[in-house]
Amino acid sequence: MIQRLGRTICVRCSEIVWDTDGDKKLAKTLPHSCDINIEDYVDGDDLDDEIANALSDLTGFCVEGFNYTIKNNK
Repeated sequence: MIQRLGRTICVRCSEIVWDTDGDKKLAKTLPHSCDINIEDYVDGDDLDDEIANALSDLTGFCVEGFNYTIKNNK
């Protein structure tokens, strides 16, 4: 059995700026906001990096910037 070390945090991301190499048409097709879950988060982890990785996993594109609010901690 896999032991979970951290908790899951639900995060609302907004004002996401995607790295599309200047392709504005492509940028318009990507989400500008979304909810994501950060699993196994441990206090002291870099939450910004965790969110950026999760957003990249979601779309396949890197992010240049975003805002976020923590919706809940499980």
